[in-house]
Amino acid sequence: MLEINPFHKAAIKIKLPSRLPRGLGKEEIRNLLRTPLRELGFSKRKDCHSEALLAAARSHHGHLQFTTLLSIELLFATGVRVGELVKIELDDLNLKEGMIYIHGKGDRERVVFLPDRLLTHLLRDYLSHRASLSPNHARLLVNIRGTPASPQFIRRLVIQTGENTKLTRRITPHMLRHTCATHLLDAGMDMRYVQKLLGHQSITTTEVYTHVSEGKLKELIRRNFMRV
Repeated sequence: MLEINPFHKAAIKIKLPSRLPRGLGKEEIRNLLRTPLRELGFSKRKDCHSEALLAAARSHHGHLQFTTLLSIELLFATGVRVGELVKIELDDLNLKEGMIYIHGKGDRERVVFLPDRLLTHLLRDYLSHRASLSPNHARLLVNIRGTPASPQFIRRLVIQTGENTKLTRRITPHMLRHTCATHLLDAGMDMRYVQKLLGHQSITTTEVYTHVSEGKLKELIRRNFMRV
């Protein structure tokens, strides 16, 4: 009988299955965006006119809700990381062309695009509001004191909005990035374009979203299958 385990010094690595990214459904996104809108006094995005929006944003609460609304819109529409979002500076914006230059991981730069005029107008209104706080820096997103918003600040706003929306799970900025990728793949966008949008160095990282989209594939097959 052996008194010493011959494998006691062996380093055994057990690779557990990687956790698939969690995304939000369309209705969850709609409800999430409605919450800061409602707090600002609007029922629909198209009713969010500049003058009324800027007036609503003058209060402490209004500023937080305006920053929340823009942050969620940008995270979902562009798929940027929260750390990239807070690094956006005024010179990175090209609103005429609907483009934002992103400074990503490893000092790699990429371009993301604003998908519609509503988001472009929202961004313009936020710039007007931001100017009223007289910040002494170039960062886009600011807290109520006019100093640069931190990733933790934006993360808290998103989490709190998820709770106020009464969603059944905890919402984080990274979930909005996952949601952006999944929705684009579900809509048929080539994975290489999604890779470029998200700033993934390797397409292997992007491929994880194809597993998430298998649910959509299953739904389409069941809907379109013809029994003979």
